[in-house]
Amino acid sequence: MSSTLLEVTRASHEEIERLERVIVKDLQTEPATNKDRLYQSHRVRNVIERIIDTTHRLTREYHRRNLGARVLDTSDEYEQLLKHEQPITFSGEVSAFTILAIICACICIWMTCGSTSVPKSFRE
Repeated sequence: MSSTLLEVTRASHEEIERLERVIVKDLQTEPATNKDRLYQSHRVRNVIERIIDTTHRLTREYHRRNLGARVLDTSDEYEQLLKHEQPITFSGEVSAFTILAIICACICIWMTCGSTSVPKSFRE
């Protein structure tokens, strides 16, 4: 079955959003024991890895269908921008989903830039 780039993109983004909701739902329950906390962190880690795999698949599909598209390594450019930006502080009103959405958006941007190195700000 041949799918258009738009259909593949839409399905991949829906999958990422569904996985984000799974993480939020899992993080909304407070684990009772350290063992439960460990299991929860493993479940969340596995879902995040699936999000990253979906993003890789989406990027590969896009570049496979658009061979003429250029890939720029902009990691240094982002590092310079982050040095000049004021740190963002979150109030207690920000929900876990909003923070997770921001993190996933950063991961997606980083993955689609084609960068092979993790920016220093993601490692801290």
